[in-house]
Amino acid sequence: MTTEPAPLVSVITPAFNCETYLPHCIDSVRSQTFGEWELLVVDDGSSDRTLEIARSAAMNDRRIHVLSHPDGGNHGVSAARNLALGAACGTYVAFLDADDSWLPKLLERQIEVLSRDRNLTLSYTQASCVDAADAPLCHPDWPHLIWVIGHAPAAGMVEHVFGGFLSTAVGIPVVTTAAPRRSVLDVGGFVEDLQYQVEDAVLLAQLCRIGAVHFTEEILARYRVHPENFTATLTPLTSVESVWELYLQLAAGRDTLEPELAAAMLGCIDRYLTTRNVPWRNRWRRARNVARLLLDRGIATPASIRSRFIAAWPLHFKREMMISLRRHTRIGPAPWRSRERP
Repeated sequence: MTTEPAPLVSVITPAFNCETYLPHCIDSVRSQTFGEWELLVVDDGSSDRTLEIARSAAMNDRRIHVLSHPDGGNHGVSAARNLALGAACGTYVAFLDADDSWLPKLLERQIEVLSRDRNLTLSYTQASCVDAADAPLCHPDWPHLIWVIGHAPAAGMVEHVFGGFLSTAVGIPVVTTAAPRRSVLDVGGFVEDLQYQVEDAVLLAQLCRIGAVHFTEEILARYRVHPENFTATLTPLTSVESVWELYLQLAAGRDTLEPELAAAMLGCIDRYLTTRNVPWRNRWRRARNVARLLLDRGIATPASIRSRFIAAWPLHFKREMMISLRRHTRIGPAPWRSRERP
């Protein structure tokens, strides 16, 4: 009796009601030029044909395995990925959501990079954005260019990249990432009890925190943008809330914080105070809550907090004045009301 060798890389694909996109996702893995992989498709309580499609693919390729939660329910993308992490056999793991896809050489490039340097905890590349029909999207600020995500100050191995990740000088699309499975387990996998879907960012930041990162300046994946994306549902306020939740997760359980994280958390006061289309009282209340936490932890001083609130007041009054002027121009001044004397 012969035993098949363990795959070198485990591809983790959480799937929830994605019958439209899952076949293309699976085909993109099967089309890889690197063949030592296993694909773990985790059905997260789908009510459409997602589970049927995954099982059909597994019947045609022994490298594909289908997992489900013991109760068959929907537990969220983090729980689905953690379930796959527990079942993975590969030395490395790569993450591919069911509505995204890879170009044929992604795994080949990633495994070549990771196997060459044992100090790496993460490798990633660029991805282009497509819509629900696979048509390329353009970045709104650069309409003449295909929208490409994934960047770093320079290609190749980068050390001490944690601060760059927090400042967005380093952008990492999770659809292009691969990492040693041991490193992912060392940082605890994916956090499951989050209000916002920042589990990817939390994991990637933790991997950036503990080791070196490699960036390949080559488009090797497609990130699909459609109405069901988490980013499509964000408002200006929830965008700030999700960033704040990311920082709280990175600060949890730590006595001391990196200067970059402390500065980023302090900057959330500015984010709240300058959020557009949100009443001033709501912005001020959230910024005050952030300030209290930072003061309690000794991350900021009263003077630094006070200066940020003072700086925001002129912006607030300027905005309110412009709104008032527009309203006055549109409907005219309030009429004088005269009272008749008895």
